[in-house]
Parts: sequence; structure tokens; C-alpha cells
Amino acid sequence: MAALTTPPQHDWHRHARLVILPGLDGTGLLWQPWVEVLPGGLRRQVFAYPPDRLLGYEALTRWVVERIEGEAEEPVVLVGESFGGPLALRVAAALGGRVKAVVLVATFGWAPLWPWACRAMSLVVRWAPPRAGVLRFALGDGWTPAWLVALAQEAVGRVDRRVLAARVRAVAAVRSDAVLRELATPLMYVRAERDRLVGPGSVARLRRVRPDMHVACFDTPHLVAQHEPAATWSAVDGWVRSLAVDWAG
Repeated sequence: MAALTTPPQHDWHRHARLVILPGLDGTGLLWQPWVEVLPGGLRRQVFAYPPDRLLGYEALTRWVVERIEGEAEEPVVLVGESFGGPLALRVAAALGGRVKAVVLVATFGWAPLWPWACRAMSLVVRWAPPRAGVLRFALGDGWTPAWLVALAQEAVGRVDRRVLAARVRAVAAVRSDAVLRELATPLMYVRAERDRLVGPGSVARLRRVRPDMHVACFDTPHLVAQHEPAATWSAVDGWVRSLAVDWAG
């Protein structure tokens, strides 16, 4: 009887670049805990969106695509968190075959809140300072450690409040039907099971359009990659390796 074999796992670290599109603050600061667990030889790029420019999803897509195209011609694995998830889908569609995989982290393909809730949140973001209590409640109440709340405060404090408010309003108009149907790139979703901002309906709706999407669940609040950096990285790395695609050529 022939021996059972498993598909070869591709060592993508040597051939690709990991590109991270952060959430609402857009600074990339909140991704420090995750970046710290990445292997040293992996090329990585954490984007920081312009903190003082009112750019919607279309303008941000062009802004990101121009900067990726300006770098070396190498395969890309895109990671999009929360606000950055719909952006990652649009960037992947624009870049075509160069993007080999898209990882969606605690995010959505359609507005996760009612329009009135987005409007109310945009007013809070525009006029209220980023107090620790408000951030702790939004990010997971008592489950979010003080150091992570402080990091979130610092990140939000670096961005013009008008820009933050505009990004919240942009979320209300997110519709990803067309881009998901166009996109053939493999998709993974990293889900936070105690997420107060993005509920399980977001994952279900994405899978209705892309039933092939791989889902990995973690028992954390919204900032799943920050609560579980090593575990989420291991899940992402294992999934990308399992694609077994030769990216060297």
C-alpha cells in the first residue's frame, strides 16, 4: 500500500512581503505586538494612513496601491484589520495576481452598524477625547488590559478627529458584493468571538459570497491580533503555507 503523503508547505517567507492595513486609527501603532512575533527574515510593511487627510475608501485604495506598486515586484500577502478589511479587498482587486492571499482580521464586508449608529459614533469620535473608559468599553470592557487601552489612546490621539469621524462615516457605506465576486484570491478570516464592534453576522455574510474563506476563531474582544499575537500569527502563517503555491518564479 502506498504511503500517505501531505501536500508540501510553501516557505513563503523568502519570496513574499506581508502588508498590514490597520484599523480605524490608521497609525499602525496597534500592530506592534503582532510585528514583534514575526520571524526576522520576513519582509513586512505596516501602513500608516495620512492622519490629517480626509480620504474615503476609494482614495485610500489608490493611495495604498501606488505605494505597493512603488516597491519591489514581489508577491504580497495582505492583512486588513477592522476598517482596513474592506480596504484590503479593494487593494487586492486592484493589484490582481500579485496579491497571493488576503487575511481579514475582525472586520466586515458590509457596514457592521446601522447608519444612525455610524453617525452617532462619528459625532462621539469627532468631539469627545479618547478616554480610557470609552475605549475599554468599545474594545472589550474588562477583558482589555490597561497597556492595550493606553496603546489605543496613543494611536487615536495621533489622528485628526475630523479624519477619524470621516472614516466612521465611510464604514456606513461599505458594500463589498462586487469586489468579493471579482476577487479570486484566497481569503482567511481571523475572528474575535467576543467582538463588540463586529458581530458574527459579518463573517456569515462574507462566507455566503465566498464559502471557500477559511475562518480561525479566538476567544478575545475586538483587537484579536493584539490579545493573541503569537496564536493569530501561527494561524495565519500555517494557512498561507498550506496554500502550497510556488511564488518564487
